[in-house]
Amino acid sequence: MKLLLHMCCGPCACYPVKKLREEGYESVGYFFNPNIHPYKEWERRLETAKEFAAKVGMEIHTEEDYQLREFLKKALPAEAVENGRCRMCYTWRLEQTARFAGEHGFDAFTTTLFYSIYQQHELMKETAEFFAQKYGVKFLYEDFRPGWQEGIDISHELELYRQPYCGCIFSEEERYDRSLRRKKKAEQKLKRQTAQSRGQGQEKAGPGKSRSGCRKCLKGDEYGIAMESFCLHSNDLFWGMVYIVCTWVCQ
Repeated sequence: MKLLLHMCCGPCACYPVKKLREEGYESVGYFFNPNIHPYKEWERRLETAKEFAAKVGMEIHTEEDYQLREFLKKALPAEAVENGRCRMCYTWRLEQTARFAGEHGFDAFTTTLFYSIYQQHELMKETAEFFAQKYGVKFLYEDFRPGWQEGIDISHELELYRQPYCGCIFSEEERYDRSLRRKKKAEQKLKRQTAQSRGQGQEKAGPGKSRSGCRKCLKGDEYGIAMESFCLHSNDLFWGMVYIVCTWVCQ
């Protein structure tokens, strides 16, 4: 099987490449990460991905356009929605990976994002499966998280640069701003408490009384994901606002 492996960075590819080779897959790396900022960080991760590929003898394709302005056009509207930024980021990268795989004769694709213990696996899986169907290429899902420590060990052995935050400027802020981290923890606690209260209220109301029904776009409905992808990828402010309002109403 000709497998395209989207690489978010060099260190995160260490265990997945080893595991895939043990399973008989000789993957080809693909670096497309317009979410990584600032420029020097993006450049260093790009070079580290190439360094890793050279050290393990893996072919790699790289998209080397630094897309700061395009990222901000997409990220700022999405940032106004709960989890919107990460959803936009997964959608952008996984759609491009699926498109590249389909256009270049690959049988399947997967991503090193499934190695991370910090990423949202179910959301990424649903997104990848949708675009696999759209572009007529198989999506190979594998949970690489059990090899988390082994991957870290391999990256140290290969002397690869290890980044201290996910990638975007928002995640950098979240990584280093202690007051913001405390605020987010408080918000998450309040959301959990609110969700528990709503759950208890729905149980009292009985079947058919839940208000969660129309949020299909966040749960894998094909039309919803396609519409969501269009809104988040559009540079038109109107469609960005449509996404924000729709998501807010459906909460």
